[in-house]
Amino acid sequence: MQKIIFLILFFSACTFVSAQSEVESKVSEAYGSEYLTSLKEKNPDLLNYYSFVLTESYEIVFYGQEKSQQNGIKELTMRQNTGQITKKENIEDLNILLYDYSIDETKKSVYRIDDSGWVIVFHSKNTLDKMYSSFTQNLK
Repeated sequence: MQKIIFLILFFSACTFVSAQSEVESKVSEAYGSEYLTSLKEKNPDLLNYYSFVLTESYEIVFYGQEKSQQNGIKELTMRQNTGQITKKENIEDLNILLYDYSIDETKKSVYRIDDSGWVIVFHSKNTLDKMYSSFTQNLK
């Protein structure tokens, strides 16, 4: 029984470390390793916020070519030139910190991802505020 409990705790810790490492990698890619080091030392709460943004603030949905090209759906554009994302396997590894986008106060914001037929749907600011409050409660 103790072995089972130990294994569960071990795998939970490994999963947490892996997820945190992925967040840190994406923050470093977007803002640089010096910024990441500064966050860890001086503002770990902001690092937790980035973790939330990277994992919970949006959904990636396949709309199809025609629907994703409709008027009103803007293309997600990069803040810096780091390459295009057009394949599904790349879309799943999307680092949203590399892109320019805005989040509406009360409704979802939708952006198309290149000409792939995939869109990214950001939750509204009001929804994100509620979700983040719940997210931070789970960290305690």
